[in-house]
Amino acid sequence: MNNDSPICNVCSGKASPFLEGREDHEYGVEHQFPYFRCRSCKHVFAVVPQEFDLSILYNSYSTHIPEEEKRTRNSINEDWLSVVNGRNSDSVKVLDFGCGNGQFLIRLKERGYKDLYAYDFDPVAMKLARKYGANEADIYSDSIKYDLIFLNHVIEHLNNPEEILTRLILLIKDGGTIYIKTPNSTSFLSRIFGEYWRGWETPRHLNIYNVNSAKIFCEKLTYDHDEINFSSYSINEMYEGLYHESFPKKYFNNKLGKLTRWSLYFLFKPISWVTNLFSNSLGEEIVIVINKR
Repeated sequence: MNNDSPICNVCSGKASPFLEGREDHEYGVEHQFPYFRCRSCKHVFAVVPQEFDLSILYNSYSTHIPEEEKRTRNSINEDWLSVVNGRNSDSVKVLDFGCGNGQFLIRLKERGYKDLYAYDFDPVAMKLARKYGANEADIYSDSIKYDLIFLNHVIEHLNNPEEILTRLILLIKDGGTIYIKTPNSTSFLSRIFGEYWRGWETPRHLNIYNVNSAKIFCEKLTYDHDEINFSSYSINEMYEGLYHESFPKKYFNNKLGKLTRWSLYFLFKPISWVTNLFSNSLGEEIVIVINKR
C-alpha cells in the first residue's frame, strides 16, 4: 500500500492525508504515523509499518495505574449492566478484551461473577488483570467459548481490527453478545476541537470509526442471522473526559484557562445534548452490540 494514496481498510475507498503533523498531546510520545481519512466512508486510520511493536507506545499509560490507586472509582454504566444482568454469575464466561487496569473485571467480581478472562497486548495491563484474579485468555484457541465479550475503547488501538473481531465472533457462544465502545470521529466535540480532540490520541488510536464506517466494518464480518445494533451518544463521564482533555494543557491549566474551560463547558454541553437528540452521528462514542444467533 502506498502511503501517498492508501486504500481505506473499511470500504476500500480512496483516502486523503489527515491529522498531518499532529503531536501526541496526551502522553508526549514522539513517534508519529501517517493518518488518512477515507473520502467515501470517512473512516480515519493510520498506516503502521509491518512488524512495528505497538507496545512501545504504551510505556507510560493510564491503564498502568492500579484501580485501587485511583482517586475515584467509576461505576459500570447502566448499558453495561443491562448486558450482564440476568446472566448466571456462577457459569457465565466473560472475556474483557483489552482489559487495561482491570477496572471492569473488578466490578464483575464484586457482583459475584467468577469465570472471568482477560486479554491485553500490553504486558503491564495483563499483570494487573492476573492480580485481580482473571484468567489469561488465549484468543487463538477454540477450547473456550464465551457468553460475553467486552471491548471498551479497545478496537481503535488495533492495527488489525478485522482479524481480531473475526476471531472474537468465532469465540462467542450462540446467544452470546459482543459489546464494543469506541470514539466517534464525527462527534460534536471532534468538530469543535479539530486536531486537539482527545479522541484522536495519535499515535495509539489507529482506527477511529464513525457510525457509518462502523456499520460497514461490522456487517461485512458477521453472518446474516446475527443481530447488530449501533448507537452514538454522549454520556456525562465520557463527554466530560473528552471535553476537558481536548484543551491544550499549556494554555488552559492555569486559573484563567480553567475558568474559560468551565465557562465554555456550560455552553457546549446543552448544545451537544440537543444535537445528540436529533442526530445519531454526533455522540462522543459509538456503541456496537453484536448478538450471535
